[in-house]
Amino acid sequence: MKRIVILIMAGLVTGCVTPPQTVEELREGVRGGAAFTKMEQQGFNRSFAETFEAVKKNADKCLNVTVTGSTPGNYGPIIESVRYRSHSKMTGKKTAEMVLQQDARATGKMPEGGYFVMLTDIEGASSNKTNIKIYGSSVGYDNVFKSIFAWAQGQKQDCPKFPLGGSGKSFTYHGN
Repeated sequence: MKRIVILIMAGLVTGCVTPPQTVEELREGVRGGAAFTKMEQQGFNRSFAETFEAVKKNADKCLNVTVTGSTPGNYGPIIESVRYRSHSKMTGKKTAEMVLQQDARATGKMPEGGYFVMLTDIEGASSNKTNIKIYGSSVGYDNVFKSIFAWAQGQKQDCPKFPLGGSGKSFTYHGN
C-alpha cells in the first residue's frame, strides 16, 4: 500500500513539472533537489577504460528493454509496454556518460529517445581510480543503481528488473 501511495504522489508532483529535456537538465535538477530524485556516487580501483567498458557492455545488454505489464481496467486488464533505451558515450579523454531513457506517457514534450530516467557520469580520477555518479529517480530504480555500481566494480550481476523490482512484468531485451 505504501508503494502505491508513493507512486500516486510521484505522479501528482511530476504532473506539474516539465520533464528534463537534456542530460544537463537532469543532472542539474537532481543536484538542485528535484522531488523524488537522488544522486549516488562511488569510487573504484579500476582504470577508466575498464570501468567504462564494463558499464557500457552491461547497460547495452540489460537496459535496452521493453517492460510490459498490466493494470486493472473497467473492462479488463490494460496492457502497457514501456521501451527503455540506454546509450553510452565518451564525453572527454577521461569522462563518459551512460544515459537511460524511456518512452512512457508523461506530461510535457518528450525529448528525442524518450524521457530521461537516469544519467551515469564516469570520470577517471587517476590511472587506476574511477569515480561514478548516478543521477535518477529515488523511487523504483534502486536495483539499477546497485547493478551499475556492481558492473563498474567488474562483478557479474543479473540484469535488474525495474521499476520497483519488475514484479508482475515481462522483459524483452533488445540488442544495441
